[in-house]
Amino acid sequence: MKYTVHGLQQEKLIEMGLDNDDALILSVIKEMYSSKKMEYQIMDGERFIWIDQGHLLEQIPIIGAQRSLKRRLKKLDEMKIIERRVVFEKDGVKGKFSYINITSKLDYLSEYIPWDKMSQGLGQSVPRVGTKCPNKDTPINDSINNISKDILCSTHVQRVIEEWNS
Repeated sequence: MKYTVHGLQQEKLIEMGLDNDDALILSVIKEMYSSKKMEYQIMDGERFIWIDQGHLLEQIPIIGAQRSLKRRLKKLDEMKIIERRVVFEKDGVKGKFSYINITSKLDYLSEYIPWDKMSQGLGQSVPRVGTKCPNKDTPINDSINNISKDILCSTHVQRVIEEWNS
């Protein structure tokens, strides 16, 4: 099974009764929320971004009709994965403006479990053991194999930093 779908854990999506379209919507909302260019308001100490549902649907037309998008947003709000607020005036203009805040439940969907708790799959239930067989295709001399990995890593990192700063 593929571990993540649209950057969210597939197992947790299934556990919460969400499908691929829900994951896609949440992924796009999460991207929009992280953008500094998004228009937002602070409400009750939380940051809510303004989302034009027509624009959201233009970004992900595979979702279908706007009615379907609204229904899914309502479901995600009821599940407390997102929090929606409707404001009836924005910048002196009257209308219905939808603001969305992401909640810790969305963070839960994207948290990764540590490697040691994941199933290995593909018959790899035992830890891998390294071998002493040299790689016949390596361009590196055998003498370099005696240098510790820590020195190699720190040297490489230092070289990258120097190149970056030059």
